[in-house]
Amino acid sequence: MAIDPVCGMTVEANSAAVQEEYQGTIWYFCCDSCRSKFLTDPATYTQPETMTDPVCCMEVSTDSSYHVEYEGKTYYFCCESCLGKFNIEPAHYIQIHYAEP
Repeated sequence: MAIDPVCGMTVEANSAAVQEEYQGTIWYFCCDSCRSKFLTDPATYTQPETMTDPVCCMEVSTDSSYHVEYEGKTYYFCCESCLGKFNIEPAHYIQIHYAEP
């Protein structure tokens, strides 16, 4: 399985409508229209999303190997230490950083 980087649709890599190699990675698309959009500005679609580490407030990439799912949401961390602190008391960090105003 692969994710079309333009529309987010799940596609089967072995039966994707189209594919394109960009910087050594094969990207799979649901249709030629998505491939065309990708080719106009590939960097827009290949950069990982960033999130805020709820422990230290550092900006981290969603491709970080330090992440955990808590109450149906995935949280990302800059390092093993922040992940460990979060795992000890997740509600504390969510209350501080994600409380409704």
